[in-house]
Amino acid sequence: MKKKFFATQFFYLLLYLPLPVFGTEQIAYSLFGDPGYLSACNKCHTNGNPNNSNNSNLMPRALDAYKIDKLGLSGFIDFLSITFPVCTNGTVLDSAKNNCVSTQKCQTDSIIATTPSSRFKINNNGTVTDTKTGLMWKRCSEGQSWVNCQHGIAAIYTWQQALHQAQFVNNNGGFAGFHDWRVPNVKELISITEKQCLEPAINLNVFPNTPSTMFWSSSPSAFDSYDAWDVGFGYGGSGSYFKDGKDNLRLVR
Repeated sequence: MKKKFFATQFFYLLLYLPLPVFGTEQIAYSLFGDPGYLSACNKCHTNGNPNNSNNSNLMPRALDAYKIDKLGLSGFIDFLSITFPVCTNGTVLDSAKNNCVSTQKCQTDSIIATTPSSRFKINNNGTVTDTKTGLMWKRCSEGQSWVNCQHGIAAIYTWQQALHQAQFVNNNGGFAGFHDWRVPNVKELISITEKQCLEPAINLNVFPNTPSTMFWSSSPSAFDSYDAWDVGFGYGGSGSYFKDGKDNLRLVR
């Protein structure tokens, strides 16, 4: 009797646990199928186009245990297969209209773009080349991946960990066929901030799904050996930060 009670309570507990988010994949939630309770389809974008503006991330909402009683077991299983949209790349879901609206603020009428898309050559290997500086950047922050950087979460590192991450990438197969990736210096990192936009202060067509957070540079502070320079992609400013703090990272070569 106790075992039966425990099993029942454990099942109800599972329903209240938040399920992980898997980027812009269409997730079919099934407690009676794949391990991990998840099934992901391969064609997760409208018309198979990952750049389609109507696409959005898909994630579960909280599951209420009472729905078992309301829907019956078979109905509840059907409920678990429903997908719920959540947006990325500087957008949020407008629940009233059920579509994505931009949260990035740009003053295109009064401020000239400092990083126009025409300045960049987007390559087909997850990189982009800045034709003004000659630098090649990873389009995604470390921790993110895929076409629009919608897979994964932008990872955070201490300054020393950021330097080691660049070495790790180079020593483990490299990226896009290159093995000379590094942490950018502060001037290089500032060069990709977009002055006409805020939150994030970056060209999202070139660097999609960039968080409005601080990113490490490789430049140590000249005033304090415990600090290094970082750049904020919320508002495009820069400053020094203690090296044991945690920032995001984008690699360059």
